[in-house]
Amino acid sequence: MLRLLTAAAAAAALMITCAAQASPAHQAGKKKPKPVCNLIKAAPKDGVPSSLQVIGGDVASNKTTVTVAIRVTKLTAWPDPGAPAGRDWRFQFVSGPLVTFEVMNGPFGTTSNVPGAHVTLDATRNEIRVSAPISSVLKLWPTAQLTPGKGLFTGITARSNQSVAFPSQAATALSQMGITYGDGVVAISPRSYLAGTPSCLKVGS
Repeated sequence: MLRLLTAAAAAAALMITCAAQASPAHQAGKKKPKPVCNLIKAAPKDGVPSSLQVIGGDVASNKTTVTVAIRVTKLTAWPDPGAPAGRDWRFQFVSGPLVTFEVMNGPFGTTSNVPGAHVTLDATRNEIRVSAPISSVLKLWPTAQLTPGKGLFTGITARSNQSVAFPSQAATALSQMGITYGDGVVAISPRSYLAGTPSCLKVGS
């Protein structure tokens, strides 16, 4: 009788051990959400300078940062013969209010409309990227809905234009203002983005 009880206890212990080992494996087997990629896709247009020829774009976010990217046919260095007075790129989406990330590039340097934003002009990937702290975005648009899993970005749009850049009266050396002109290039996504969703675009890049 003692042997039977011992065997039963050993079997029960083995079942508990197997269950404990199987549980993490089961959790690990869950599929991760598929990254959102190429929210904006556009065909090139005739007669547009390569640096202003918008062909794609994406947005990505987490708890602290929002990053946007505009892709062009070929991002050339400044000075740009196609936009001799300045270049302007804008990425916009609606999440409560209309949120706009703007990059101005020209003879007085490169700057963004969002305080504390990091701008990258990536000639290798032909991307204009802006990463900004959510706290900075909320200073400009206090009612923007940027919480992961809750904020839905719609009306995602990338646009570019030639501009006339000139120095600002502000103290920062790279501050500048500009007047856009011409029809510009606009690409609108038919898709939306849920804040915090994994993306092919790296947050903070």
